Amino acid sequence: MKAGLLLLLLSFTAFAKDTLSIGIPTNKPPYSFQDKGIIIDILKKVFDEQKFKLKFIPLQNEEIDYSLRKSKIDISTITHLKYKNLYYSSNYLAFDDVAITLEEKKLNIKTIRDLDGLSLVSWKGAPKVLGTEYQKLAQKNRHRWLEVPLQYHQNKMFWTKKTDVLVCDLAIFLWMKSKLSLKGINTIKKYKIHRIFDGPIYQHAGFKNRKLRDYFDSRIEIIKSNGEYQSVFDSYKNPT
Repeated sequence: MKAGLLLLLLSFTAFAKDTLSIGIPTNKPPYSFQDKGIIIDILKKVFDEQKFKLKFIPLQNEEIDYSLRKSKIDISTITHLKYKNLYYSSNYLAFDDVAITLEEKKLNIKTIRDLDGLSLVSWKGAPKVLGTEYQKLAQKNRHRWLEVPLQYHQNKMFWTKKTDVLVCDLAIFLWMKSKLSLKGINTIKKYKIHRIFDGPIYQHAGFKNRKLRDYFDSRIEIIKSNGEYQSVFDSYKNPT
């Protein structure tokens, strides 16, 4: 494996700059925030054997793909659409998106259709990635369903009963639950997780250079097999 990685490294040495610019989502704890997060730590472990300086550039979700296409960054860490002449990694990250309600509201949500008519808050751009049925209902309920950019505010709305439903990645929800508790907000109420979406949304990293993509894929497999990948997730189980 090491010999193969060395060959990959040598094959893109001519490409390699001193600095790799990497597009990351803006303020998406625990995935990326304040120069740290799961995505940032994973990328650091991928390239820790090389001498690249990694420059992490926070971008809005819709800007990440565009910046890679326009060669403003070398790597995109969140991919929404795949484009020709770009290279994409295997699945390296999964968002576990769920619908969440407070038990006291006694809402029976078994399908996406059951969200119709309820007040709901999600992240900005959620309808683009949660499927056509969700997208149609979001348009129908556009005055009830809010897309709020900051996840802190999304989760605060949920715990302060400003909305019936929160649509959120489970890791983000659990992180924010603890974070809001530290801010004095009551987050000990019982809640229900409704798995109404089609499984995890797998993320691919995007690249301008195929050899760099190949190296990334090889290193991801290594850090998954040696436990370093999981150790990153474990380190973000509780906010500090």
